[in-house]
Amino acid sequence: MSLPEVFVVDGARTPFLKSRNTPGPFAAADLAVAAALVSAMADRPLPDRSVWLGEVSLAGEIRPVAYAGLRLREAAKLGFATGYGPAGSVNDTALAFSGLRQLANLVDRVMVRA
Repeated sequence: MSLPEVFVVDGARTPFLKSRNTPGPFAAADLAVAAALVSAMADRPLPDRSVWLGEVSLAGEIRPVAYAGLRLREAAKLGFATGYGPAGSVNDTALAFSGLRQLANLVDRVMVRA
């Protein structure tokens, strides 16, 4: 069985910068990393052609990221069909967007998907 490729931006420096209460350069990738981990642990695939963006706080809140609208527009240009991110993010693209408020919402989304 051939699995689709997954690309995740390296966020190794993010926790250090977050400890100073400053968003790290890769904060937008937090949700993507969390989604990949939940997907792997649940042994359930994430939706094809989906993009995940958002900062995850230590309390499990999904926080907005800078330039979310621009990031979603670029994702749409690259052929992504679905976007997931912080609830309330501006989506002026053709992407179907689902807003998440907590990591628990992410876990529910992955577990319900068959």
